Amino acid sequence: MNADGYKIVLGYLKEIIMTQLLEQAINKAHALSKHEQDILATIILDEIASEKNWSATFAKSQGLLSALADEAIAEHVAGKTKPL
Repeated sequence: MNADGYKIVLGYLKEIIMTQLLEQAINKAHALSKHEQDILATIILDEIASEKNWSATFAKSQGLLSALADEAIAEHVAGKTKPL
């Protein structure tokens, strides 16, 4: 991305309420080579995708987690647990 493109993207990101820390990171990333920027971008995008995947998986498992918690509480109340 050329300097003008960078400024346009940075301006847009600022408008959608970028945190100061993210802005600082992007400013530092701008000084990296194109190859290093692509590596960093890949890492960030992969992390965002992973977080979305984890959140979706966790949301889908609420019923199972609730059942497991109920089972653990019932075992504790029944005296079937030991202190760690």
